Amino acid sequence: MIRLMKKEDMPAVLDMWLAGNTQAHPFIPVTYWQGQLEKMEQVYLPSAEVFVYETEDTHKVIGFLGITESSYIAGLFVHPAAQGQGIGKCLLAYGQGIYPSLALHVYCDNEKAVRFYERNGFTAVETSMDEATGVKEQLMVWEQA
Repeated sequence: MIRLMKKEDMPAVLDMWLAGNTQAHPFIPVTYWQGQLEKMEQVYLPSAEVFVYETEDTHKVIGFLGITESSYIAGLFVHPAAQGQGIGKCLLAYGQGIYPSLALHVYCDNEKAVRFYERNGFTAVETSMDEATGVKEQLMVWEQA
């Protein structure tokens, strides 16, 4: 089930965000992500529209999609133990059903994520350097047909 995030979902979402970032970005020091955790909780998540994927049986939050500025995907994360089950695709399709266009930045070295977004209709339009990490990233966009 996909629904809007509730306040009580925050710990699970933050845990997923930290675990997902450290797993998907071994080229960025873990300390960077740990240092962003408080800002994530107090600034980024409250300013985004966050949809969570909750299991039907246990009602456990195992994925989330955060969208800011009406069409920018600030994050799409699935609990590491639940990856490969179509949850990320389901969350992304949910967002694509709401917004006529979406954009996001993805690190070029995160090849798994780049391929995922390409398979789901996103196109790379620009490559730049992420000033915060010094790592190359690309802007990807999707528009409803």
